[in-house]
Amino acid sequence: MELHQLRCFIAVAHYGHFTLAAQSLHLTASPVSRTVRALESELGVELFVRRHHSVGLTDAGERLVAKAKSILAQVDELSAAAAEATPRADEIALGGTHMAPPGALDEVVGRIEAHLPGRSVRITLADPSALCDLLEDSRVDIAVAHLPMRPGMGFRPLATYDLRLAMRADDPLASRSLVGWDDLQGRTMTIATSTPYPSALNDIRRHLENVGLRRFEEIDSTDVSLLAHRIRCRGGVIPTLAPSVGGPWKVFEDPAYAVVPIKGSAPRFALALAWNPARYRADPAFATLVDSITLPADRTTQPL
Repeated sequence: MELHQLRCFIAVAHYGHFTLAAQSLHLTASPVSRTVRALESELGVELFVRRHHSVGLTDAGERLVAKAKSILAQVDELSAAAAEATPRADEIALGGTHMAPPGALDEVVGRIEAHLPGRSVRITLADPSALCDLLEDSRVDIAVAHLPMRPGMGFRPLATYDLRLAMRADDPLASRSLVGWDDLQGRTMTIATSTPYPSALNDIRRHLENVGLRRFEEIDSTDVSLLAHRIRCRGGVIPTLAPSVGGPWKVFEDPAYAVVPIKGSAPRFALALAWNPARYRADPAFATLVDSITLPADRTTQPL
């Protein structure tokens, strides 16, 4: 029996679906299905009832899933204990995503350097799901990630941003000082495809649906430049951060685009400081570092 088998088993149990579980593990459905089958063969029991569009735990699966989680938790604690006992390199590994405003990362770097003078900070950028994997495996110490977080991660909210709407500069709404949801009825919203994580993208879609929008063009990517190129070529409207936050959002500074604030309730983009809770419990010095990282009150909410 391998730890990878247990991780696949727990992911399928959590999502109730092989494809969604595979996406969360950065795999395709076939190897996850084969891994679970191999685990079932090794244990001599079926762990899941397989339906056409979903799966459910069998009685044996229900009994074993808690034990599997406990085993992985103990492995994580062992890794954290080993990390505590082994001198670490003279640097802090900070994780982030390409969608996080650079200013937020800069703030966190400043807090780390103030708390640990002389220690360098190495930044690793990864997609949101991979970032959680890096935290779980202690390949990064802490991360600036999107809310909501993957279950089991330690986190504390850092900053919240109200979204705006980006469109072509020749769009009929581009000259408005504010765009209301009523103005968008019948329009096509360009958004990233729904994913298990970051579920923040799913929350944005739900917000748009709740205000009555029904036409969506889904792009299988969270690459802001790709989304911007799509509306530049084909029109449409995309929820975005203001270009002034920097990072990938600066693409909308191009005069080919217009970025307009939203009238009424806007979807929000929330960031958190995230860490491995097993390491937090096992390493007092690390816990003190995590507790020292906060943003000034006037910067925890960014209405843009």
